[in-house]
Amino acid sequence: PASPIVKVGVFSKVRGELVKHGLLSRADVYFRNSCEWMRRIRKFTFEKLRAADRVAGFDFLGDINTHWHTFGYSVGMMDEFYRLKPGETVENVLRYNSPAVLLCSLGSDFNMTAGERREVAFSLSNYESDIQDAALHVELTDACGGVVQSASLACGPAAAGAVYRLGTVRIDVPDAATPRKYLLRASLSGGGVRAENEWELYAFPPAKAGDPVGVRVVSDISERDLLAALSGGESVLLLGPGPFKSVGTSYRIGMAGRTSGAFATVVKADHPIFRDFPHEGYCGWQFRRLMEGGRAVQLEADVPFDPVVDIAAPVKCMARQAALFEYGVGPGRLLVCSFNFSGDDPAAKWLRRRLADYAASSSFAPQHRISPEDVRALAAAPLVTGEENANKARNPDDPSSNVRAGVLALP
Repeated sequence: PASPIVKVGVFSKVRGELVKHGLLSRADVYFRNSCEWMRRIRKFTFEKLRAADRVAGFDFLGDINTHWHTFGYSVGMMDEFYRLKPGETVENVLRYNSPAVLLCSLGSDFNMTAGERREVAFSLSNYESDIQDAALHVELTDACGGVVQSASLACGPAAAGAVYRLGTVRIDVPDAATPRKYLLRASLSGGGVRAENEWELYAFPPAKAGDPVGVRVVSDISERDLLAALSGGESVLLLGPGPFKSVGTSYRIGMAGRTSGAFATVVKADHPIFRDFPHEGYCGWQFRRLMEGGRAVQLEADVPFDPVVDIAAPVKCMARQAALFEYGVGPGRLLVCSFNFSGDDPAAKWLRRRLADYAASSSFAPQHRISPEDVRALAAAPLVTGEENANKARNPDDPSSNVRAGVLALP
């Protein structure tokens, strides 16, 4: 017989929404990439708590998907069958959820400029035992595991039950002509206490100033002016949503059970734009500033949906969305990127120039062509959006959900 989880449609409802929007083929990659996003946010959140002197403990809500929702509560560290989700490991969890946890001062900003020097402070959230003497070892390794830089610090007494500052290490980011990914690894041992942790780092070379010839670069444009440019055979790089409907993006993953936010990202494999940009098929920490304050353009018309960067909407308010996509329109070519390019983020500066270079090159040959009427239909399509923080917990196929959801249940 089917399990209670299967009977209440926890899987079939999601599958039905994906089918209705023509996105079922993306279900597996949405799931895997959502898990990768969640585990990064989870690690950051645990480390943020461990850095607080006034927090001596916490209760983690979300170890398994089906906490008390039976529809759309996908925040768990484990799935509905108590299996760790893809990408998560016991080793990784113990890095941030052990009696002793190593912390660093990078916060959530892991993008650097190639060749720069950065002072990184390390601390220890020690709830294991008193330490008299300990040694901290720090390594910067490249994508192949090779050690680029290493340093060691002798650490003084660290009493149990507190957060103890260990010291500062200067990181010399290697200079390179193309972006690079590194791992910052730290380990501590002494007095019976052992801890280790690691963080992703990304280095981007300074971007060339100006825009290349052969492309019109705009941050906003009307539907009329856009179609005129495309009908004239121009290559247009639109750095914003322009005439199309959009919703805001953030690097905070959507809240479980809610109808707003985003739950996964997909970066198209082997696209020329990201050939030198380090990524693993989704938006990791290197995209954080690009997504904060950015937009997800909704492609809710009868056009091919094959974006370069896909932004997956919540299943309870499904829409086809993208932060980067391209189409051929008549004799013209259109490239739209709605990330946030303001500020001093090295990744944003490098990517903006890459987009312009690509749009001005012969490599810019969109696979999909749409008509001017399709562009008008995209611009005219109604905005699909859920209520902010709406918690639609009630599952009509699960009689007990009315009791469990209580006053939070919405029809």
